[in-house]
Amino acid sequence: MRLSAGEDPGLYAGETRFPQPGRWELTVEVIGRYVGDAHFTLDVVAPLVPQRTPEKEKPQFDIDLPTLRHLAMEWGHLAGFGLWLLATGVGLLNPTDRRLFVLVATWAGFVVEGVTGLYKMEYSTPFAEGLRLFNLTQIPRVFFAREYVYTLVVKHALMVVAMGVTLALTIHVWRTQPGDRVHVYRGLLGVNLVIALAIAAAAAVLGVYHAIVLHFS
Repeated sequence: MRLSAGEDPGLYAGETRFPQPGRWELTVEVIGRYVGDAHFTLDVVAPLVPQRTPEKEKPQFDIDLPTLRHLAMEWGHLAGFGLWLLATGVGLLNPTDRRLFVLVATWAGFVVEGVTGLYKMEYSTPFAEGLRLFNLTQIPRVFFAREYVYTLVVKHALMVVAMGVTLALTIHVWRTQPGDRVHVYRGLLGVNLVIALAIAAAAAVLGVYHAIVLHFS
């Protein structure tokens, strides 16, 4: 191996490759006017090999009481909405009969929706902490988090409007006999149906935003 002269006088540089790690003796011989040599003992170590990251074990999905409670709340939220739609459909198809069933089923659906909705806001949002609709200044700084929360606010506002319509429907049924002012009865149920479809559309948008927020979280 030849050494090349460096920028400063008397300094030389070169590269030596050792075939394997271990203790080696290196002799540097200078040929010229002043002949001499130098001996060095070098301990050559092998390059560090990155250790393999141990594979993570697949988490186990336990069917325990909290899991069953969560599934029941998710199913109950859908069941409450379905009960509301069922009652609305029955009332529209037969406005002179089963009016009490329509009212009871609609209010029962609202109660189930409210209870399960509060649970979902605490445990089923894409955020680490539960949501508070009356404290929107604490929205997490995640992409599309604000759009998710605003869509949820619209969904809850539609539910409040639907309850107001159902209250008017309840008063109408209380004050009239079956067959009286059917157009009012059907009109209120029709408004409720439109609101229900709008809530379903908002829920679909929430599902899309839910996936997006989870992706960027």
